[in-house]
Amino acid sequence: MAGKKATAGDQTLQVSSSLTPAKAGGKGVKVKLSVDYESTNDNAQVKEYTKSVAVVLPAGTKFHTDVGGQCKYSELSANGPDSCPATSVVGAGNATADARPAAPDPVTADVTLFNGLDDTNPDGTPRDPAVPALLLYAKTSIPGVDVTLAFDIKGSSLETDYAPPQPGEGQLFHLQTVDVTLPKGKPSYVTSPRKCGKPWKTSVTIANYDGPSVTATSTQKCHK
Repeated sequence: MAGKKATAGDQTLQVSSSLTPAKAGGKGVKVKLSVDYESTNDNAQVKEYTKSVAVVLPAGTKFHTDVGGQCKYSELSANGPDSCPATSVVGAGNATADARPAAPDPVTADVTLFNGLDDTNPDGTPRDPAVPALLLYAKTSIPGVDVTLAFDIKGSSLETDYAPPQPGEGQLFHLQTVDVTLPKGKPSYVTSPRKCGKPWKTSVTIANYDGPSVTATSTQKCHK
């Protein structure tokens, strides 16, 4: 079930997540994550400029990036999904973005998740060495406008960083809703924590360059 809605400044954030089966030490678990990030402004998107988005899955969750293929962020962002090995696809879902006032209605997108390598810094310069990452590719309803995000894998955490804005620059759009699933697989891409002493917790934190950060959490019962 979704956790409580958190509010900071003109932002609200709510998260729902699950690992299935919710069994300690489970291999090949299915991961579902839903994020709802809304503006409290009338007819306008969130005013803050995003600095980073961090998704923290239950402590002890592991990503096995050595299974299947790997896709480089630079190739995916430049050439699209056809540039990635078919075996690097690890999940899918959908998303919306808030681009008001340029687009009055939410911009919809089909999402594909790739096991990948983040070989590009937030400012666009090459990153050496590249680091393991979960790549999110969003094909939007606007022809020719697609978005690629690299969530660096750090233990049980996923984090993407944004380059700082130029003076007077506003953010063109904010991700509004994201609903994704990493299905159960063989071999295992995700394994659950080995322990179940208390409910598992997932959190999402959105930090901003020019305003407060906001964090929302979701918990689920687990069993040994």
